[in-house]
Amino acid sequence: MPIKPMILKGFRDVLPSTAARRFEILQTVLTQGKLHQFHQIETPIVEYAETILGEGGETDKQVYRFKDNGDRDVALRFDLTMSFARFMATNHHDLGLPFRRIQYGQVFRGEKPQRGRYREFTQCDVDIVGGKAQLADFDILRFFGASFEKLNLGPIVIRVGHRKVLNALFGSFQMKEEEFSKALIQIDKLEKIGKEKVKASLVDQTSLESEQVDVVFSCLEDASHPHLMGLEQASKELGFIQQMMSALNAQEFLGVRFELDLSIARGLGYYSGMVFETLLENDPEIGSIASGGRYDGLLGRFLKDSHSAVGGSFGIDRIVAAKVNKPDDVETTPIKVKVVGLDESSLQMCSQAIRVLSQKEFSHDLLLKPMKLGKLIPKLIKQKYTHCIMVGEDEVRAGKWILKSFLEDRQSEYGSLGELVANIT
Repeated sequence: MPIKPMILKGFRDVLPSTAARRFEILQTVLTQGKLHQFHQIETPIVEYAETILGEGGETDKQVYRFKDNGDRDVALRFDLTMSFARFMATNHHDLGLPFRRIQYGQVFRGEKPQRGRYREFTQCDVDIVGGKAQLADFDILRFFGASFEKLNLGPIVIRVGHRKVLNALFGSFQMKEEEFSKALIQIDKLEKIGKEKVKASLVDQTSLESEQVDVVFSCLEDASHPHLMGLEQASKELGFIQQMMSALNAQEFLGVRFELDLSIARGLGYYSGMVFETLLENDPEIGSIASGGRYDGLLGRFLKDSHSAVGGSFGIDRIVAAKVNKPDDVETTPIKVKVVGLDESSLQMCSQAIRVLSQKEFSHDLLLKPMKLGKLIPKLIKQKYTHCIMVGEDEVRAGKWILKSFLEDRQSEYGSLGELVANIT
């Protein structure tokens, strides 16, 4: 009896149309990475559990963790950052600093699936290790701006916050440092559960009083609030962020806007400075399609001397989901050719056609299962073929070539293969 074909919740098969969109998006980002001098690397999907765990706060419980056949405690990577920190500790002597990496791959999280969010998904990360923090922060955000300009997803806002500003704000109320992470996790839930619930959680889970929480939110909503400006560390960091926002917006990336938003906290515990999230203005319900920030202390888990580090991730599957549902997303029609041999004598000519189509870099393939033209032509049109080259016994005898264009609904005969290919447009 055959096994029932089942798939785990939160996992999925990727159909050709979705895979093609994902590839197109990845190629755009990787091309930008090459132009901006990021170096592509790869790391294992499975790591020792201690590499993955311990810095993600509430996210540790979402890690897929198990014992392998050697009774080793291992885990599937939760994101690409923790593996990259281990990678740098292993290879930094050979790479030199500053090091700029770009990497894409599958990551795994045992969280609740929803639109654009799965338990296995594709991320593409860029990071800079080493160098002056402020310049590296600017360079990472500049890369995201340039990439989203090329992706052309519609109006986008990249919202930038800063962990040190929030920490200075919490510290001004004598909150203990060990409580900072609890407060940050609650603020990170602001868009999911709303202001009033976050306020109640801060009072319930930290030492903040209700009146102090009100001041916190006033500062989050107004970066020029007197309480915030009176804090030396917060004022210093805000000054640089605002300068950076001005410089980034002056780049005038088409369709991309940068803005300061102190409510951006990011829930992961390893962030230490600048943080950011990216929203599609025409599809905010999809959530953040790219995010990241500074994580200076993370390499210190593996090295005696830590290094400055900043980076971010493109949520490739969310971008795919958003683009699929864009009402104004207009697809172009790429050339796609089917080569049809009408009988066995046509193989030599079909072989010549395939070779020339390859040289011209036209998408093409050979008909492998013969069928009557009355059934074949409607099937090719449904599969979005734009042209069909047909060769049979008569064409072989006469040295002629037949090209059928589905775009123009016409059939033409040519005396040479070169003439035929020249008319594929």
